[in-house]
Amino acid sequence: NLKIMDDYGFQDLQLAYEIVKPAYLQNDPYVAMFSINGISPDSISQSINFLWELDNMSLMPEDEIRFHFELTDNDDVSGPKKTISNSFVVKVPSLSNLYENLEESESSFINEMAEGLDEIRQMQNEFENLELKVIKTEELNWDQQQSMKNSLEQAREKIQNLEKLARAIEKITEQAEKHNLFSPTLLEEFEELNELINNVIPENMLNNVENFEMALDEMDLNSIQDALSNLSENMDQIEENLDRYLEIFKRFQAEQKLDEIQNRMQQLVEQKNLINQEISNIDQNTDLSDLAKFSQDEERNLDEFDNIMETMEEAAKLVEPFSIESSNELLQLAHSDLAKETNENIKKTIQSLSQKDMGEAQNSSQSSLQNMESMMEMMMNAQQNFQKQTVAKMSEQFQKAINDLLYLSSQEEQLLSEVKQAQRNSPRLRELAQRQQLLQDQLQSVTKQMLELSEETFAITPEIGKNIGRANAAMEEAKSKLTDRNTIKAWKNQDLAIEGLNETILNLFNSMENMQNSGSASGFQQFLQMMQQMAGQQQGLNQQGMQLGLGQMAAAAQQQMMQQMLKNQKGIRKSLQQLMNEMRHSNQKGTGSLKGIAEDMDEVIKDLQNKRFTRKTKDRQKRILSRMLDSQTSMTQRGEKEE
Repeated sequence: NLKIMDDYGFQDLQLAYEIVKPAYLQNDPYVAMFSINGISPDSISQSINFLWELDNMSLMPEDEIRFHFELTDNDDVSGPKKTISNSFVVKVPSLSNLYENLEESESSFINEMAEGLDEIRQMQNEFENLELKVIKTEELNWDQQQSMKNSLEQAREKIQNLEKLARAIEKITEQAEKHNLFSPTLLEEFEELNELINNVIPENMLNNVENFEMALDEMDLNSIQDALSNLSENMDQIEENLDRYLEIFKRFQAEQKLDEIQNRMQQLVEQKNLINQEISNIDQNTDLSDLAKFSQDEERNLDEFDNIMETMEEAAKLVEPFSIESSNELLQLAHSDLAKETNENIKKTIQSLSQKDMGEAQNSSQSSLQNMESMMEMMMNAQQNFQKQTVAKMSEQFQKAINDLLYLSSQEEQLLSEVKQAQRNSPRLRELAQRQQLLQDQLQSVTKQMLELSEETFAITPEIGKNIGRANAAMEEAKSKLTDRNTIKAWKNQDLAIEGLNETILNLFNSMENMQNSGSASGFQQFLQMMQQMAGQQQGLNQQGMQLGLGQMAAAAQQQMMQQMLKNQKGIRKSLQQLMNEMRHSNQKGTGSLKGIAEDMDEVIKDLQNKRFTRKTKDRQKRILSRMLDSQTSMTQRGEKEE
C-alpha cells in the first residue's frame, strides 16, 4: 500500500528489484524493473494498492529480494523529475534462519531474566536494610520517608518487569509453535514454563505493596516493619523461583538443539531425495541449464549439511552437563567418517555435474543420500538416548526420595504408636521428643535434595512443596507438644505429619510416572514423533512412485529407482515394527491400526522385490500414508484425553 503525492501529478511508478543468491553460490544478482499500473496521472495525491506475486520467481531458502520504488512526476515546465524510495529487503528464511531467530529471542530472554534476578536481589537487600533502620528508630525523618517511597516505586517497577518476562517466553513459545520448531514434548514444557513465569509474582505481593504504602502514609512503624519483612520474603521467593526457572531453561535449550538438528536433517534428506531423483534421470540430452540448477541445489545441500555438523558440535556442549555419553555420541557423529564421506560425495556430485560426467554424478548423489539417511537415523537414536538417560537419571533421584519418605512415614507411624501408649508423666516423653527431632532433621535433608532436583525438572510441583511443608510443620508442632507433655495433641500432629508424607509420596510417584511417559519412548508423544517422521519418509517414497508410474524413465533408471524404493520401504517397515513393539510393551492402544499399515507395506515390498510397480502398488502406497496420518490424529486425540 503506497501513498504518493506531487503537485504536478504522476507520469510513471516503477518497482526495481534484484534477486540475490547466497554468497557461497557465487551467482551474479538478477536485476529487473517493471511499471505498476493503476496510477492516475492528474491526481496529485493517491493511494496505490498493489500485490506483487513472487511465486514464479523460483525463490529458494536464503534468497533475498532487494527492491525500491521509482516515481516520476508530470512536470511539463522544467521536465519530469524522478524520486527514489528507500530500499527494502525480503528474505526467504531457511529452517536454520528460523532457529537462529528463536535463539536470539531466547538469548534476550535469558539476559532479561538474569538482570531481573540481580534487581530482585538488590531490592531484597534494600528492604532488609530498611527493616533494620525501622527497628532502630522511633520516628522516620523526611529523608527516610523519601527513601522508602522510592523503594516502593522500584518494587512496582520490578513487578512490571517480571510481567514483561512472561510476555517474552510467551513470544518464544508462539514463534516455535507457528513454525513447528519444537517436538510436542518440548512445546508442552515451554508452555509450562510460560505459565510458571506468569505466576512468579506471589499472590500476596500486591497486597503487601499496598500495605506498605498505607503504613507509610499513617507513619505506623510496626506496620511498616511488617510490610518490609513481607516484601523481603516476596523478593526471596521470586529470586528462588527465577533461579530455578533459569536452570531448567538451560536444559530446554539442550533439548531444543537436538530437535533442531533432527528437523533440519529430515528436511535436508527430503530435499536431497528430490534432487537425487532429478539427477538419476539426466543423460547426454539433458539441458545445460538443468545441470547448472542441479549443481546449485547441491551447493545449497552442501552448505546446509556442513552447518548441521557445526550445530551438532554446539549441541554436544549444551548436552554435556546433562549427559556426557550423549555429548560424546554427537561429537563422534559430527566428526565421523560417514560425515566426511557425505561431504565428499556432495562435492563430487557438484564437480561431476560441471564436467557433464552423468554416471559419476548419479553414483555420488545416490551415495550421499544413503549416507544422509543413515546419519538421520543415528541422530534420532542419539536424541532418544538423551531423553531416556535424563529421564532415567531423574527417575532414580525420584525413587530415592520416595524410598526415604516411605521410611520416614513408617518411622513416624511407629513413633505415633508409642506416643499414644505413653502417659502424660512418662519419663520417655523426652526421648520421644528427641526421636521426633531426628525424624524432622531427616525430612529436612530429603527436602533439600528435592529442592536441588526442582532446579532440573518441573516434575517437582508446588503441590509437592506444600505437602512436604505441611509434614514438616506438623512434626515441629508434635515435638513442641511432646516437650509440653501434651500427648494427645502430639500424636494428632504426628497423624497430620504422616498424612503430609504420604501425600508427598503419592505426588512424587505420579510426577515420576508422568515424566517417564512424556520423556521416554514409552510415552504417546514419542510415538507421535516417530509416526510423524515415518509419514514424512513415506511421502517421499510415494513421490518416487508417482514419478515411476509416469513410465517416462529408461529401463535401467527404473530398476535403480525400484531398488532404492525397496530399501527405503524396508527401512520404514522396520521403524514401524519397532514402534508397534514399544507400544505393545508399554500397554499403549492403537497397534491394531498399525498392523493394517504393516500388511500394506509388506505387499508393496513384495511387488518391489519382484520388480513390479502397478496401479495397485501405487494405491497401497497412498493408503499407507493416509493411514499413517489418521494414526497421528488418533494418537494426538488419545494423548489429549489422557492429559
